[in-house]
Amino acid sequence: MQMFKSVALALAGAQAVAGLHIENPVDAKTAYATVANASQALQTLEHDLTGLHNVEGALNGTMSMVADSASSSSSFFAFGKKIVKGGGCRGDDCHSQVWCPKNMLVERCMSEGDLGGHGDGTYISSDGRKCTARGGRRHKLVRAVAMCVSKKVYRKVYYTVSRRTYGRHNAWAPSCRRGDKALSCTCHSYWNKCPDANSFLPKNGRCHLRMRHNHAWGQVYTICGRKASVPKKKGGKKSPLDKIRGTLGRLDKKLESIGKNLKKIEKMR
Repeated sequence: MQMFKSVALALAGAQAVAGLHIENPVDAKTAYATVANASQALQTLEHDLTGLHNVEGALNGTMSMVADSASSSSSFFAFGKKIVKGGGCRGDDCHSQVWCPKNMLVERCMSEGDLGGHGDGTYISSDGRKCTARGGRRHKLVRAVAMCVSKKVYRKVYYTVSRRTYGRHNAWAPSCRRGDKALSCTCHSYWNKCPDANSFLPKNGRCHLRMRHNHAWGQVYTICGRKASVPKKKGGKKSPLDKIRGTLGRLDKKLESIGKNLKKIEKMR
């Protein structure tokens, strides 16, 4: 509710300035006061939008903890997402696999029982539905765990993969295609070069990891999501998000008018 008030104040200030006719110092003072109020409202709006991003980040962090502490059940729902588990395997290069339901895709691919990086890592299939976890030379039990998201959210999930990285160097996976979102990261190496074989989050939209050990090679993967198109509703009330988008669009146009009037004010000073 506070965000809508901020938008309304900013729009009111923009409309007032855009409608002023600068003819005398009194009008100029009024314009300055109106601009100050609009600026303050815009700062409040920016703060509220930052808060929304923080909430999204906290939710992602919570989902990570839910996945990492998943119970022994083969599947369960959390925050509208489904977490599924495959059968466990033990042995060097063994593989545990799990598939998301037909109407869902892999958002994160993890390896249960591999918190110390004892396995060879994880990766997803090209169609975005299968998560594979690989066992390591220490013969620890590993089990593929996939966090699945509805196709109504992401219509396509795919991966990008780094070059084979040798030695103790950073492996960088390519960025997702323009407009797509980096959902999570994984690492795989047949020689146990991944220090964190479980899923980890991207930094600034990129996935990278420093390989361990000097021998052989490893690769880092970025799991990318392409958002599903939202069908327009015929009639009915607009959603709060649609109202915010419409209001911000009108606000941008009014800000252009503010800039023009400010130039007139500067000339009169």
